[in-house]
Amino acid sequence: MDIDFTIKDGRVSTKPFDIKLGEYVLNLSGSTGIDQTIDYTGKVKLPASLAGDYAKLTTLDLKIGGSFDSPKVSVDTKSMANQAVQTVADEAIGRIGKKLGLDSAATANKDSLKQKVTEKATEKVFDFLKKKLK
Repeated sequence: MDIDFTIKDGRVSTKPFDIKLGEYVLNLSGSTGIDQTIDYTGKVKLPASLAGDYAKLTTLDLKIGGSFDSPKVSVDTKSMANQAVQTVADEAIGRIGKKLGLDSAATANKDSLKQKVTEKATEKVFDFLKKKLK
């Protein structure tokens, strides 16, 4: 395994690297201190079968802290919440795009779709206002 790292202020910092754990791949990055403290973030890609009702959540984000003797692993709930919000927003944009009559080719590129949804929605609002102001 070849891992890029730097040493600064008594800490060995690593750039993201993958570790295979059975059928899962854990992507880690962070630092280890000379005092044996650890501060890492990790991402585990979840198979749809494991995610169950939460199939839209494709990764499990972890925080790993503490020390070598007493590591503390927790789920990064803020990151997971952001992931869930982004998934819901992307789905909503897709539904709005369909209601506004945008074709499925436009839905392939999210950024393009967001722009087209915004343009189409703005157009609809202006059309509505023109009718009301006549």
